[in-house]
Parts: sequence; structure tokens; C-alpha cells
Amino acid sequence: MINAVKRTLHSLKCFSYYNWKITDVPYPPRYLQIETTSHCNLKCPMCFHSFKAKKRVDGYMSLALYRKIIDEVKDYIFRVSLHHRGEPLLHSQLGTMIKMASERGVKTNIHTNATLLTKKKSEELLESGLDEMHFSFDGEDKNTFEKMRRPANYERTLENIVNFLKLKKKYKTSKPRVEIQVLKPYTSIRESNKGLRHIFRGLPVDVFSTGILFNSGGDFKKEIETKIVTPRSSYAPCNTIWSDAVIDWDGKVPACCRDYDNDYVLGNVKDAPFLEIWNNEKMRDLRKRLIERRYKEIDLCRDCDALWTLKYEQGLSKKILARFVRLLRIMREND
Repeated sequence: MINAVKRTLHSLKCFSYYNWKITDVPYPPRYLQIETTSHCNLKCPMCFHSFKAKKRVDGYMSLALYRKIIDEVKDYIFRVSLHHRGEPLLHSQLGTMIKMASERGVKTNIHTNATLLTKKKSEELLESGLDEMHFSFDGEDKNTFEKMRRPANYERTLENIVNFLKLKKKYKTSKPRVEIQVLKPYTSIRESNKGLRHIFRGLPVDVFSTGILFNSGGDFKKEIETKIVTPRSSYAPCNTIWSDAVIDWDGKVPACCRDYDNDYVLGNVKDAPFLEIWNNEKMRDLRKRLIERRYKEIDLCRDCDALWTLKYEQGLSKKILARFVRLLRIMREND
């Protein structure tokens, strides 16, 4: 209970960004992504893996580096996502990494495309102490799914998820909390997920959610098959660089979770403490330029939709509601 209160209070501090514009943040991030691997077995049309010229070097995080990071952040990071640019199930020591975090009181979650979710991996995850499992299942039918998740097979992937859920039900365990997410264009965001709910009826799915396809980090091309259209309205500096952080598989710390090609790297946790990097000169300068609306000076931010309020959030009541929903989400994460 005490830890839950501490986490909630810490999360509330992160919302100080909405009240005053600070560049030297007086608190650690509330949320951390640790990239277990940058490799992925799919090439989805809306993902940088399929269309962006690759400058980075892909790899897998070593267990030694992961242990160093977890031991350093365990006292102030209460939840980590063990993924960033790649498919976490590709890492052979994923179960060990989850257990290591759990033993240190750090909650874990992963996002997976489920194509590699064998019975053995399912059992390993269910026994690891994983807190949340997010399935990226972009399509309520075979045609939509296989168009979005290339070259995945609809029936095989669906079977993997269903078998995992059946095994979870057999184990009679509440963990991990399961969310099935569908990505949709802005124009389809209000469509219901009734078909998806029907597919998984009777199975232990906690949440069905819909994510918006948007021009993330300025990388997504308007001419790609997904036809990404995100009507922009009022400017708002991206709150993630005040509240969230990412560590890549090789220890690099990009400024933003949308910096897929390491265009704006702040430092490396192999060379400096993470909290020192979190507030270093380069990061403070980025925050300052976004506060002053000088986003066009930054290649990473210039064309990113995250700097703009989408039209469906417009109006004072909708803005207040949107922030309240975000706060509730953070409080839920701390339960």
C-alpha cells in the first residue's frame, strides 16, 4: 500500500509539466522502456522496420547490462516495458529479465505481435511474474490482419493468443493483465471492436483497446498503404520527454521513444548514471526548444504528430477529460 501511494505521488509530480514549463526536471521519469532487442520478425507497413533507411545497428541487450540498469533504477522506476523497436519474444532470456525485475519490486509489461508465442514461451511468461501482456493484433479478419502484420499468418497468430489465454485460465492466475490492441487510422478510431470481442469471448482478456496510427517522429510517410491522416489542432510540447524514458539494447538513451534511428541520443548508461543523462544539457536544450515552439529546429520533432492535439480532443471539457483519463491510467499502472 505504501509503495502504491509513493508511485501515485511520483506520477502526479510528472504532471507538473502541465502547470509550468521546466527544463531541469526535479524528479525521475515515471515510466521506462528497456529495449531487450531491436530486431523484429515482421515488416508491417506502418512501422519504420519496413520503410525507413536503417542507420542503426540491431542487437540484443546482454543480461549483464540489463541487471546493471534494473539495479540502478529499481528505487525510483516502478514499471518497465521490455520492448521498444523490436519483438521482445525474440530475446532468449526474456523470462529471466522479467523475473529479475519482479524480484526487485519493478512491474513489467511487454508488447508482442504473438507470432512467436509457442506453448513453451507461454508457460515461461506465465511463470515469470509478468504483470501486463499487450497483444498487437491489428485486424478483426484475415485480410485486414495480414495486410497490416506482414508476413504473419492470421490463423496461426490467433491460435497462439487463444492458447496463451486458455493456459492462463487453466493456471487460474490474474497475471499478466491482458490487453488486445488494434491500430486504426484516425478516420476509423470511433469504430467498435465488437468483432474482436466476439473472437475472444470467454477468455481472460482484461482490455480491448484501439490505438491511433499517426506520424510518429516524422517517419511515417503519408503515401504508405495505411493512409495515415491525423488532423492537427493546438500545439502542445510532447510530454514524454518530461515523464518517460527509453534505454536501447546497447545502453544508448534516445531523447524520445519515437527516435527509432537514434537521431537524438543523449548518452549511454554504460558511461554515465541514468539520472544524470535524464537531465543532461542536451535533454534540457530539447525541452527548452519545445517549450519555445522551436520544434522545426529538431529533425526528430519537426513532423511528429505528438506535438499537436488531435481534433477529437478539442474543447476545454474534452481536454480536461483527456488529461483525467491519462491520470487514471497512471494510477491504475501503480496498483
